[in-house]
Amino acid sequence: MSDPNYIFEPKRKDIKNEVHKTASQIPQYSIEYVKSLFPIFSWIGRYNTTWFIGDLIAGITIGLVVIPQSMAYAKVASLPVQYGLYSSFIGVTVYCLFATSKDMTIGPTAVVSLLMGQTLSTILKENKDYSNTRIAATFSLLTGLIILLIGLLRIGYIVRIVSNPVIAGFTTGSAINISISQVAGLLGITGVNTRDPTYLVLGNTLGNLGHSTIDASVGLTCLLLLYTIKFGMLYLSDRFPNAKRIFFITSTLRNFLVIVIYTLIAYLLNIGKSTNPLNILKTVPSGLNDVGARELNSEILGICGPYLPGICIVLILEHIAIAKSFGRINDYKVDASQECIAIGVTNVIGSFFGAYPATGSFSRSAIKAKSGVRTPLAGIFSGILVILALYALTPAFYYIPNASLSVEIGIYVSVGFSLVITLFRLSRPRFEILGRIAVASFNGLTSNKYAYVPLKAPFDDAQSPPSGILIFRLDRTFTYLNTDYVEDKIINYIKENTRRVTELPKSANELPWNQARNVYDEKITPNSELPLLKAIIFDFSAVHIVDSTAVQTLVDAKKAIKTYSGSDVEYHFANIHNESIQRSLIIAGFGSADQKASLIDIGTNTAENNDLESKSQETKISSEIKKSEEISEVVVDNSDTTTISKRNKFFHINLEEAVIAATNGTW
Repeated sequence: MSDPNYIFEPKRKDIKNEVHKTASQIPQYSIEYVKSLFPIFSWIGRYNTTWFIGDLIAGITIGLVVIPQSMAYAKVASLPVQYGLYSSFIGVTVYCLFATSKDMTIGPTAVVSLLMGQTLSTILKENKDYSNTRIAATFSLLTGLIILLIGLLRIGYIVRIVSNPVIAGFTTGSAINISISQVAGLLGITGVNTRDPTYLVLGNTLGNLGHSTIDASVGLTCLLLLYTIKFGMLYLSDRFPNAKRIFFITSTLRNFLVIVIYTLIAYLLNIGKSTNPLNILKTVPSGLNDVGARELNSEILGICGPYLPGICIVLILEHIAIAKSFGRINDYKVDASQECIAIGVTNVIGSFFGAYPATGSFSRSAIKAKSGVRTPLAGIFSGILVILALYALTPAFYYIPNASLSVEIGIYVSVGFSLVITLFRLSRPRFEILGRIAVASFNGLTSNKYAYVPLKAPFDDAQSPPSGILIFRLDRTFTYLNTDYVEDKIINYIKENTRRVTELPKSANELPWNQARNVYDEKITPNSELPLLKAIIFDFSAVHIVDSTAVQTLVDAKKAIKTYSGSDVEYHFANIHNESIQRSLIIAGFGSADQKASLIDIGTNTAENNDLESKSQETKISSEIKKSEEISEVVVDNSDTTTISKRNKFFHINLEEAVIAATNGTW
């Protein structure tokens, strides 16, 4: 029989043998590593006609979208429009070799273009020796090399150190900035520096509304036509579902169609005139005219160096966030390191064609996914269209109205408004005070189940909680964006619906200087008739994020409530599904109960108060507390028993359990 005290001791590895084994496998590992750099070889051998048709349709669709869009983005980046085409051509063509996402489209994006424009504006104020195109291409080369190195070292996971709120905040701010900066171009207003701070751009635009030109008619009607096509196609898709795909493609190509229509209008207006009444794009160089290696020296490295970390972070985060999103939707895995290689190679090669930094585009990727793309090879067909446009369509670009290109970015005005509305909703979440209604009986059996509903219409018959018990429900996240609003809601409701227990002025003349006399007459005196606050229940069923500011706000609110109520109040939390939220609340001091048997109202001189005070003086807490891991009881002389839950009994799996704990099962 084996010794029961025997302790297993793992066998030590022979370091020499391990080193020798690893060294012998280096050639095999090297081959596998090189193969992993080109995921295309794992599926290209199975390429078939079905895939080809899907890729062809998606590729052509994206090509028609990316041509006007990339030209507009180049204007945002303070670059000639052809540089947007250079960037998009390289992005859609090269990406397929390294892609782990079939839906992604690399090219100019609104956020990167805005960042590039602001960076170039700052640099060129102090450095006149280099052109904006030269600096932009240098940024493409340097950021590409850095991101490529991250990918080759397989450390793409470092993007996790930046939180989603940071990404969302940057994207939100950028979208709003873009929308405001393009309003001037949309209205044909000249002389407004769109690189100024947002508030200046907005102020200067509004101040120059009287100087709007005929281009405003182009911009506004373009915008109207874009939305007419969009919503018109949605309506027709619902009305004629058999032709849904045709309407989808038409809606997708609405930007391209609008550009074509207004280019034709500008051309017709120019017939017989020496100058065009509209502000048009004019000459766009044909072909790829800026091909060549970027010369690097210590001076230009010093100029670009300080801006590289920020641009690299934006390029990586925007791309990988989008790629992973589509990977989850379409059920495939995205390799962050491999995607870094794709971004890096795209930007390095792009720099030799005069391109500026490019990354994944959400809007074009969404269109590509909905167009039925099958493989990353669809980008080749988009690239062919872009190169055809550069060599064959540049004469037609001459007549494109600048206002119509502003609409391409001006469409972000609606995005900006949507983001403002979203921020408003986040900053002022729905905050409800709950009661309950009995669940309807079934087959003559009376139900003892209850549903907790807001104490407002349409639940006019809802039963309010027992005296001194309040139930609050928060909607959405509870973060720094809405903490002040939520705190005000909680404290104001408590002051309006429960009794003030702390000492009050004996007359209105003793009120603080910042309180009007009517506060005493209308609020303070009737307050003595309200119930004492005993417990607050928070329903967190809709709350999935609670940050440190929110926790501190609850702590501050607890102190304010204690000052108002004269004693600690029980705080119960229900439906917390995130363990970290509960842990944060416990660390902040929630989860302990007030062990006083009664509350003493020292602010009024009512008979009820005198009775409470006399009872409190006679109260004696028994020396023995039941030894229980679940509940401890405090026994009082007057035969009342106050049940106080331990820490784990203040966090409840559902609202019903919280109500039973807070009311001792009396409701």
